[in-house]
Amino acid sequence: MTGLLITAHLMTPYAPAMAGADIHIDSLLTWAVMQSLPAPVFFPSHSAAVMPCPLKLLWVSDAGHPLWASTTLLPVGEAIMAREYWHKRYPSDRAELSSKRAANTSAGRWKEARVPLGVVTTAQLTGLCIGVESEVHRLLQTVTHVGKKPSTGYGRVAKWDVTPVGGLEIRQVLCGHPVPVDSPIAEQITGKYRPSTGWTPPYWYAPWHCSCITPEADR
Repeated sequence: MTGLLITAHLMTPYAPAMAGADIHIDSLLTWAVMQSLPAPVFFPSHSAAVMPCPLKLLWVSDAGHPLWASTTLLPVGEAIMAREYWHKRYPSDRAELSSKRAANTSAGRWKEARVPLGVVTTAQLTGLCIGVESEVHRLLQTVTHVGKKPSTGYGRVAKWDVTPVGGLEIRQVLCGHPVPVDSPIAEQITGKYRPSTGWTPPYWYAPWHCSCITPEADR
């Protein structure tokens, strides 16, 4: 394994999952691992599983959850934050599949609406990790978008660059990455305390949330 500089070249603005939310390198890679499996993997609703990842394993919790050596992705240079709107429409292209051809688009489930969406415009996103260069590069080629609303074109990635770098320290590869306070690594870093937050993929899975320290991301 070696230190790696990850760069995403964006074609369109990306939409964070929520205001101030980060894009985690380990989350992208574990998603890519799931997509590369030879057969679909289905989990019960509101459940999660640990996926293998070609990153350095820094710590494993008592519950078996891994802390990977990777930062969040941050904009390179100037980033413009704005608000756009996407139009929620009735899927008329699939209307023939419905038993009821006429739909009420002014109220109820199929009501049309213009929904505000926070977006960030930047040419590149970059971050650091420690991992297997060939595997990280291979998996990232399957990640075509970052952020939410990829089906509407947000966060389109033109290409990924994976560049080896040397001399990375633990604090550098955990910038912006929440570290559980129970981990011995938490004693080696300083940052913002969060009483409950996600720290390992999938970050949205609340039963795995715990008290963490988040090192400040160094742009």
